[in-house]
Amino acid sequence: MKDNLVSIIVPVYNSEKWIDRCVDSILAQTYTNWQLILIDDGSTDNTPAILDEFKEKDDRIVVFHIKNGGVANARNVGLSAATGEFITFCDSDDCYEPDYFEILINMHKETGAELVVSSFFIDFPTKTKIKEALVLGLFKDNDISNVILNFFDTYFQALWNKLFLTKVIKDNKIDFPLHFSICEDSCFILDYISCINSVFCGDKPIYHYVQNNSSSLTKRYNKEAVDADRVVIKKLNALADKYSCNSDDFKTICENHFNKTMCKQVFSCLISNESKAEKRKVFKIFRSNESAVSFAKKSKRFSYRIIANCPFLINDIYFSLYKTKK
Repeated sequence: MKDNLVSIIVPVYNSEKWIDRCVDSILAQTYTNWQLILIDDGSTDNTPAILDEFKEKDDRIVVFHIKNGGVANARNVGLSAATGEFITFCDSDDCYEPDYFEILINMHKETGAELVVSSFFIDFPTKTKIKEALVLGLFKDNDISNVILNFFDTYFQALWNKLFLTKVIKDNKIDFPLHFSICEDSCFILDYISCINSVFCGDKPIYHYVQNNSSSLTKRYNKEAVDADRVVIKKLNALADKYSCNSDDFKTICENHFNKTMCKQVFSCLISNESKAEKRKVFKIFRSNESAVSFAKKSKRFSYRIIANCPFLINDIYFSLYKTKK
């Protein structure tokens, strides 16, 4: 019997330095029945030409060149083009282990799970760590609460360590929201989980999450982050109600996560090149949230404590320590 087709969606923007490694890891897969969808999101470097070269060499590769519209829009283009029974994702600066497809698809076939999740490597410039699962095994119906309770862990929030069923996505019209440039992957995953009854969590690391891009959206100030986090928590609370796990402890988990997001964004804003008006606006919103202020004051992170106690020292300290160095 012929292997089931898996569609891989890779949004690409100015990735000429890394895209070869990403695509080569797909070409090297032990499972060969795949469709690679590369979406060039308006790149201004040599990325478009590199993608076209790959397309010419392998007829399993499909390339789209679109106007820059962000990663969510690019992934939605990929969803529309996907013809496989399964869908998975990869970031253009990351890569797979050679048995990535084989392991995920075998886990699906062995368990019947509608969502399969794997562990992954985190590759730093000088070392590699393994991100392990907090919970393992097959979770059905109300047992999916184990996923919901641990959702803020990267193992569950990440998009690229998962195998999705195309039928579930298309039957339920699940896509990536376009009104945020952050947390759109979490929204997609939660919308998907709301439509299924089984999740399998495996422990073999088969994806390489490469930490080499200092300009990542997760590391800089994003005006949308706090509002996007509210949307994620709202979706998560709806699932917690569905799976009867919306306890006081879970509400505390959500509240702490939101407070952490707010503290992180306030600090990032204060050390950014944003206008003074924007910094005052962000800080005023933070000060009006008693829970966030209390969280910051009790935090072990110096950056959070300082925004609660003496925020306007931050800019001077940061620029004296970092911005003046050559």
